Amino acid sequence: MSDQSINEIVSRNINLASARKLFPSFFKKARATQRTLRCGFLLAFAFFALASSAVAQPAMSRGERLLPISYNECMQRAEQAYLAEGWVNLGKGAAFMYGYKESNGAYITCNVAPENKVWANIFVASNSGDSGVPGGERVKLERRMENSGTSGDCATPNLSGIYITSGDPVGIMVIDRQNGNYISVRYGKDENSLVNRMEGTFNCNVLKGNFTNTVYNSRGTFEYRFAADGSSFTGTWWNSGGGSGNTSGTKRMALYRN
Repeated sequence: MSDQSINEIVSRNINLASARKLFPSFFKKARATQRTLRCGFLLAFAFFALASSAVAQPAMSRGERLLPISYNECMQRAEQAYLAEGWVNLGKGAAFMYGYKESNGAYITCNVAPENKVWANIFVASNSGDSGVPGGERVKLERRMENSGTSGDCATPNLSGIYITSGDPVGIMVIDRQNGNYISVRYGKDENSLVNRMEGTFNCNVLKGNFTNTVYNSRGTFEYRFAADGSSFTGTWWNSGGGSGNTSGTKRMALYRN
């Protein structure tokens, strides 16, 4: 190796070391971004390997958003986004959550960024045969991740309280938690038997989500449409065994107390 080649290598190393000293935050951010992408793609490809078949490889789409929220809120929004868009069989791990919808699969990762922000990466794969499906589903999830407390252009009313229900089932439904457009519900035949649970996301007067009925040992999904002021609702539920029922409810002004 010539003296000129050695001098060029040394010069490049000195310049890189100087750059690291002058711009430490840039290199730190670059390494963090590389870790985010590497982690996300590894998770996504692992999922795609499970979701894909030997006949056709899935179409894929990826997007990211820098959100001014905490890690915990990012993970909560990921769950809300999946529920609102009809994804099922949700699961989570360290900094990621996955879900399934028909022939589609998705991962949402939450990676802490500087200035109390989070990078939300959304990966979607589809075996539908339509290359536009994963991008469309990704965009829907991204919009859900960006919005909280309102549902598009629709305001979210205060739903907390007791609803008297009729139809199937008959009894009471207590909305005991409302965080933005995330809703948690308990229901039963009366206030002393609130052993069944529902949770979902409220968007433009429609509450959609999942339920668990411990009395009948069943699970399923539901969709309830509320009045604009949240005073009443009508809707339908479907259990995993193929059963369904129609329910309506009217809000009682007195709030539930433990």
